[in-house]
Amino acid sequence: MKPPKLLVFDFDGVLTNNRVLVFDDGSEAVTCSRADGLGFEMLRTAGVHCVVLSREANPVVTRRCEKLRIGCVQGVGDKELALRELCRRLGIGLESVWYVGNDLNDLEVMKLVGCAICPADAHSAVKAVSHQQLAVRGGDGVVREIAERLLKLNYEVAPARRTAIFVTVRTASTRLARKCLLDLQGERVIEFLIRRLKRSRLADLVVICTTTNSNDDVLEDIAQAEGVRCFRGSERDKLERWRGAAEQFEVDFFVTADGDDPFCEPELIDLAIQQYRLSCADFIEAEGLAVGAFTYGVRTSALETVCRIKDTDDTEMMWVYFTNGERFRTEKLENVPEIFKRPEMRMTLDYPDDLRFFEKVVGNFYEQGFQEFTLRDVIRYLDRNPDVVQINQHLQEQFLANQKAKTTLCLKPNI
Repeated sequence: MKPPKLLVFDFDGVLTNNRVLVFDDGSEAVTCSRADGLGFEMLRTAGVHCVVLSREANPVVTRRCEKLRIGCVQGVGDKELALRELCRRLGIGLESVWYVGNDLNDLEVMKLVGCAICPADAHSAVKAVSHQQLAVRGGDGVVREIAERLLKLNYEVAPARRTAIFVTVRTASTRLARKCLLDLQGERVIEFLIRRLKRSRLADLVVICTTTNSNDDVLEDIAQAEGVRCFRGSERDKLERWRGAAEQFEVDFFVTADGDDPFCEPELIDLAIQQYRLSCADFIEAEGLAVGAFTYGVRTSALETVCRIKDTDDTEMMWVYFTNGERFRTEKLENVPEIFKRPEMRMTLDYPDDLRFFEKVVGNFYEQGFQEFTLRDVIRYLDRNPDVVQINQHLQEQFLANQKAKTTLCLKPNI
């Protein structure tokens, strides 16, 4: 039997013992096996893509999948339709899927896939269509047993890969000198950003991607002091810088954060990572957000292709290499909460008025004793104080014009 390209799990009765605790306030709790955490890590190391597919939408499922670092599709009325859509997005056939279910609502899907698996206490009808029946009951280490069975088959495994946040930053800047090192209410801008990004729940690591220029030694020192990784590479070519960082730290997918975007939002970064886990998109971009809230999500294999076909080291405006033509699977960031869709708000640091904006906003929260606050908090504050939005809003048209002027596509001949 061939190894799976996608391993899909029902939640209740597979990752749990099919029991639920209901509290007085209506909240719920379930029992899971800690052995499954290591099981998913083993499967990740083997290069197996894992997703939970659940009929019920429940925050318990969300939190458990986040902790396990696996994809999660909830509130599914038609599991067959949802599974076919997953396969379409991943570019695989149902024969490459292994499905783990335990009850009658899994039955029809299990008849479609390459390998159907059930726990020991599954419904008799499910056992009848399963290719493999596990020794353990639901919630007692289902994932761990599957991982051990799979690895005993001696499949060639890929090295463990990770997701990351790459912070693109250098001290050289023309419009606002050494802006990443400017003071922002008692700390440097880059320090403020790093501490913010470390609140991501799904990124495995944060990497400062800076240059080999000696002027950027200070950024490596800051990375070490803040407990994050650092990679130093090309001064002009940030794509090559990212590629080198992805290779050194074995990163499969990363979300970029510019060093001049102090309010880059971990919640949106986690949305991109979750979306990648479901679709394996090559490139994820967003539209209509507050400027500086989110940049891009990039799959390393797509980046490696771009680095082979581009014919320039001037890659500051790099998105065009991923979005031009049909070479890559590009997606828009999905399930973005409405509160973030505020394109009129400028939250990037390029000019003195931008610094005044950030000082005003951060100062407001610090004065109230809030050292940690989210972009949701910032937008609510700005809605109550529209005069603060006006501090730097006039710069946006010039900013966009500069970006457009710098955007070029330069490919090698015959590409």
